[in-house]
Amino acid sequence: MAVTSINKDRPARMSNHASDRLAPASTDLVDLANPATVAAAQAYESLHPNAVWAFRINQISFAIVAWLPVLLVARPLLARAVGTGMGWVIAVGMLALMLISSWQFAQRRARAVRFRLDDAGLSIHRGVYWQSETHIARSRVQHTDIQRGPLDRRLGLADLLIHTAGTQMATVRLPGLAEARALALRDALLEGHDQRF
Repeated sequence: MAVTSINKDRPARMSNHASDRLAPASTDLVDLANPATVAAAQAYESLHPNAVWAFRINQISFAIVAWLPVLLVARPLLARAVGTGMGWVIAVGMLALMLISSWQFAQRRARAVRFRLDDAGLSIHRGVYWQSETHIARSRVQHTDIQRGPLDRRLGLADLLIHTAGTQMATVRLPGLAEARALALRDALLEGHDQRF
């Protein structure tokens, strides 16, 4: 089996990162003897680069809201256990650790999202630790929405919401797309709906 890199700028390498296994085009190793593998690897798309910033800001905001009250309650307990000055040092150190880990996890989360639009529908791969693959058949799409919050508008991003027939996972969100790409995906998913109904 001839395995090589389809990305000529980087050498071929083996990786255990989830997004690398899910989307070979994102990193590297593809069986060039199999045209279907090459086509599938090249078909997956990443989120817009600014999506990393949106994920980071959301993740850090959540970390502050979730952990700051806990640390404010724990700080007096730490002060009694190790002294007042050291209690503040430990509390600030724990908050800094949470912020740094949130910053790094958000980047990994954004890079783990891949999507592909084909004749059958839209496939979305996501997840760092718990990975999921969602396939939305074109025939199941009821309607779509484009959402842009203040942060998304500032970064030039949009979220594509796809409403499908059925009850479980009836709305699927694909965040972090460039505005033009979100509109193009929406139009492509709805193409031909007027003739069918």
